[in-house]
Amino acid sequence: MLSRRYLFLAAIISFSSITFQLVFLREFLSTFSGNELLFGLFLGLWFLLQAIGGYIGRLIKPSSPTLLSILIAILSILLPICLFSLKLSKPLLIEQGGMVGPVAISLSLSLFLLGPCIIIGFLFVLISCIYKGTLGRVYLFDIFGYLLGGLVFTFLLVSRLSSFSILYGVSLSLLILCMFMLKRLILLPFIFILLFFSQIDYQRIALSLYYKGQEMIEVKDSPYGELVVTRLCNQLNFYQNGVLLFTTDNIAENEERAHFALIQHKDPESILLIGGGGSGIIKEIAKYRPKKIDCVEIDPLVIEAVKRRYPESGILLPSVSFHLMDGRKFVKETKTRYDAIIINLPPPFTANLNRFYTAEFFKEIEGILKKDGVISLFLPGSANYLDETRINLLSSIYWTLKDSFSNIIVVPGDTLVIVASDSPLSEKIGDMIKEKGIQTKYINESYLSGQLTSTRVNYLLSLIKRCKPNKDLEPNGYYLWILGWLGFFEKNILYLSLPILIFFLLAIFFAKPIPLSVFSLGFCGVTAEVSLCIIFQSLSGYLYYFMGALIASFSLGLILGAFLSNSRKDPSLFDMKIVVLAASAYLLLLPLLLKGVSLLGMTRLFFLILLFGIGGFVGFAFPLASLLYKKNLAERAGVLYASDMLGSFFGGISASFFLLPLLGTTNLFFLMAIFLLFVSARIRYTQ
Repeated sequence: MLSRRYLFLAAIISFSSITFQLVFLREFLSTFSGNELLFGLFLGLWFLLQAIGGYIGRLIKPSSPTLLSILIAILSILLPICLFSLKLSKPLLIEQGGMVGPVAISLSLSLFLLGPCIIIGFLFVLISCIYKGTLGRVYLFDIFGYLLGGLVFTFLLVSRLSSFSILYGVSLSLLILCMFMLKRLILLPFIFILLFFSQIDYQRIALSLYYKGQEMIEVKDSPYGELVVTRLCNQLNFYQNGVLLFTTDNIAENEERAHFALIQHKDPESILLIGGGGSGIIKEIAKYRPKKIDCVEIDPLVIEAVKRRYPESGILLPSVSFHLMDGRKFVKETKTRYDAIIINLPPPFTANLNRFYTAEFFKEIEGILKKDGVISLFLPGSANYLDETRINLLSSIYWTLKDSFSNIIVVPGDTLVIVASDSPLSEKIGDMIKEKGIQTKYINESYLSGQLTSTRVNYLLSLIKRCKPNKDLEPNGYYLWILGWLGFFEKNILYLSLPILIFFLLAIFFAKPIPLSVFSLGFCGVTAEVSLCIIFQSLSGYLYYFMGALIASFSLGLILGAFLSNSRKDPSLFDMKIVVLAASAYLLLLPLLLKGVSLLGMTRLFFLILLFGIGGFVGFAFPLASLLYKKNLAERAGVLYASDMLGSFFGGISASFFLLPLLGTTNLFFLMAIFLLFVSARIRYTQ
């Protein structure tokens, strides 16, 4: 009976581990204003450090319950400390408006995750050695904890509690349960230590350092991020995840974003605004006296804060209706047809934002526009010079728009304003504003005489080159932004990938067949998982809110695969070969299935099914390998766990950094299928 407790303990530790992973991931992306590239980096380093912990366990061959109690106590204390260290790093590493390069991010992330991940990896080997049963059974309970943690986080915790509250609750639960299960009173002082430190408002301490010189008047957490409202003199600043959304005095920008598009329409009665509804742009839109202004925002906290702090933004006008939902979902479901649509969003530096700049979305927009309707969107520009990244991004979005709209004008400036329509468009914006009698403070003939000259417009158009369109399943705009971000720090993507490629090839050609099989399926499993999460972001919207459910579905597949594998009698190397071949065939089918998902629109359900299938193959392999790998228990646990985590590390890093950007979805899955065929041939050769 005591032995079984260690199985439940493995599940409790993995429950705490996945909860910490999801909370830390959210705060990490918030701290570094990250995109899905950082999501892959995070997962990769997480698995690498766990692999190191597992391999240390293989060398030490631990079997002490006392050591287990001590490590659990240390882990419980480390979880909130690591989160606070991450929050504190923001004012130390990043100035407001600044950026941090990939090397600095990787080093700081490794430092934050070092303690918890190595302990978690070591604990798997330690519990396996203490339990003394089959390794596959420990693995099964470990996965069950991940499944339960993902579900509880998604449906109970993420929408109700702050990050620090979640971690303190998890740490305390881990300590209390372990104290009773192991009957170790040595854990009691650690419980009191956690209770004491949980009373400190670490979030406000870290934020006060980052927003130094500004008065913090509001701090709120939502599933979509951390909202901070500050005051500097008489100006209010609204930040989400450390990124400035808008200020209360940015009149010139609001005029540009409203009038450059709306002045092209003779009488815009119905207007759709996607994003940025609290910035003050509504006041400018209202100057055209439309009957209906629909504003779409995904985060209700932003709108509530604007209503309290900045009601003069126009947000309370009777013609304004707010729709608190994903902008793309609204466009698909609305029955209203609009005279003008303003896509008031940041550039496509994440897969989530890229969804609003794709060919599929522009076709959806075209479907809800009236015949003479007009749309506008905004890209990063420059007063006089555009670098290669901005040129490539502009070219991609321009030609993507051209497939849906016959007429496009691009207004140069620090922000490029792109206006598109099937009706004629004019660049004489200043004259039209004057003729209509629209009252503006900045946007007038004098302001535009230097900005909107034929020389500047023609020069800008001459920079646009023919390139691939931006699509949901081939997010070219997002990839171009990633390549530009790496190039800004002089990090060539090929140089970054070279060390990984060398190590990967060494593993393929020199590893033994059983660890290689676990390594390969771990690599392909996480590569597919990261890729599907990025594609899910492109098709369905905000990933983090549904992240726990996606991980839970993957874990459920792992559980089923592990259960079926554990129930097999007299397994052979041939069984491993069949698993690898079946996984290869599944990867070949994935691109076709994804196209079906895109066409049918049943995004969430299908992605859960796809991830469940991938998890099934990975889950089946580990227990099977533990029976085929004839070593002592500590070495089996250490080597196979490290192989699994190391493959997952390569999958997380390579998928987001260079495989997806360079190959695209279809080619990537095809390449992984070929790779597994090669692994199968290695197994057959050994056999």
